[in-house]
Amino acid sequence: MLCTGCKDNFDQRLAAEVAAFNQTHCPFEPSPGERLDSTSYHSDSRTYTLWYSLDSLHEAIIKEQGHLMHKALLEELRNEVNHKELKDHGVVFEYRYYSQRTREELYHVSLRPAEYQSREIGQ
Repeated sequence: MLCTGCKDNFDQRLAAEVAAFNQTHCPFEPSPGERLDSTSYHSDSRTYTLWYSLDSLHEAIIKEQGHLMHKALLEELRNEVNHKELKDHGVVFEYRYYSQRTREELYHVSLRPAEYQSREIGQ
């Protein structure tokens, strides 16, 4: 996601890459019924946020099984290679899920470096 030849510092480069990604790729559906509306980066807190909206079927699933989301997102992030540089710089990954129908927030979690860099059971 990040260009390696840029002379700007990491935070400036990431902010620029996020803006370019939003302009060229968002919104898009990583899977049917799940839409990535946009991403954002806040350098003051080093937080990279992914803003999703879900159709009615996925909304019902997350309301019933939201308690499983944290562990699933954490494992996905730990295994994700596309965000290696972000993880190496200790960026906080924030996931926000909303209803496409009502815009109600359905789920929100922030995964911090201590959490995603740990391989302890139950983390």
